[in-house]
Amino acid sequence: MSESLIIPGKPERTLKHVFTPKMGGPPEFRYCQGEWTKSVESVVIDDLPFAEGALRSCYRMQIVGKDGSRENVVAKVSKDENEDKMTYYRDVQAQACAKQWAIEYNAQSTPKKVDFIEAFVMELVDRPGRPLIGMEQFVEGVFEKHNNNVGGTVSDRESERATPNAFSHFTWHASNNTILVCDIQG
Repeated sequence: MSESLIIPGKPERTLKHVFTPKMGGPPEFRYCQGEWTKSVESVVIDDLPFAEGALRSCYRMQIVGKDGSRENVVAKVSKDENEDKMTYYRDVQAQACAKQWAIEYNAQSTPKKVDFIEAFVMELVDRPGRPLIGMEQFVEGVFEKHNNNVGGTVSDRESERATPNAFSHFTWHASNNTILVCDIQG
């Protein structure tokens, strides 16, 4: 999304739900506990999706600052309008948990580092039913899936990378075989 692109439309009020991991609980779940906080944001969401996955449509969205500045982000909206709202919270919590595992993995002096972008739940408070959407920072580039959540790995020789699968393997062993961070893209 170009820095100069302004998404047209009137900004709408949202509640941004942020999950902050806290250490605690059993060692294997040490990054999955935490607290939720809320803040008020104004956003503008594009009318048409720019990309789609199997479960979500992705829309350009901008957070509008009090000074009129714009921050480019991505709104992820479920294709299933009856999806349980808690799915958005679980997805954000899982992303935050994965980010903490990446910090631990990177501390092992690995040759290539792993990171996860922060994700948030946005509650569209001025819309009927106060629908929820997922939100992540917008990152330029072409992304490819390195492994999936049913045990598959990408293995075409040109794009094969060991780091994503090594990270997934690390999370399995470091969590005493209770957590496997997978469905890695980058």
